[in-house]
Amino acid sequence: MIKQYLLLLLLFSCTDILVNKQEYQSIELSGTGWIEINQGTDFNANNFTLQSWFSGLDTNAGDAETIFSMLNSSGEILIGVFKDPTYQNRLDIWINNENASTVEISDKLNDSDTFNLLTLKGGVSEIDPAFISISLFINKINIYNQATTLTTEDLANINFIIGAKANTEHTYLDRFWNGYIDEIRLWNTTLSDTLIEYHNDYPYKLSFQSDSLTYINSLGHLSGLWRFYTSEETYSTIPNDACPTIQRLYNDNPCSTDAEAIIYTLGDYTVQFSEKHK
Repeated sequence: MIKQYLLLLLLFSCTDILVNKQEYQSIELSGTGWIEINQGTDFNANNFTLQSWFSGLDTNAGDAETIFSMLNSSGEILIGVFKDPTYQNRLDIWINNENASTVEISDKLNDSDTFNLLTLKGGVSEIDPAFISISLFINKINIYNQATTLTTEDLANINFIIGAKANTEHTYLDRFWNGYIDEIRLWNTTLSDTLIEYHNDYPYKLSFQSDSLTYINSLGHLSGLWRFYTSEETYSTIPNDACPTIQRLYNDNPCSTDAEAIIYTLGDYTVQFSEKHK
């Protein structure tokens, strides 16, 4: 049995401001839970960015744990980022059901106190506009940037999965992440490399006004912002904070979104929230 917890109220009014005791700031995934992001009606596979801060736990070296995946109904990996099963500072990148690259990063992935920023960008391929180009960043380092043979149709109606190798139908489900997720952001645009570096260097800038016109303009493309702020050890519903954040900081900006995120767990397991954060 799979349990799910809704993280978003669909197409909510953007006039309410989320206020919580911010004792907990991340979600702990202990090999039995994962997060699914439904992109919403504004999603375009040729023009999107997904970001998430993550850290890992010290687990068995032979486990190729999943940081991020998108699988089709047949279980083929369209896009996947996995911890290498042999080395704690290597990532395996899968594109179109093939291991496209193995990259070494500076931080070990089994240090729960070290958070890394994963950024996934999808854009139009310069080689053939019928296909999608994929870029991946860890923190502000571009670790993968290639044209693919994936199309917008390939990624249509397929959820982003954080913390498990799974498809939307849950007919394929394994390789769970053990660690922490601190904030997830979904943008309906391909963020520039400069903005990705800015987000890495100033992780809390979405909570404060900025003087950067480029940064301010980018907020108009923010369709999902899931913060794990709660005063409870377990929590079932966390809203999408994109519109409240935009209107709190820049109150003349209209905003609406139907992007949603859902926490799933296996059987009777529950997820826990943690004080750990970037």
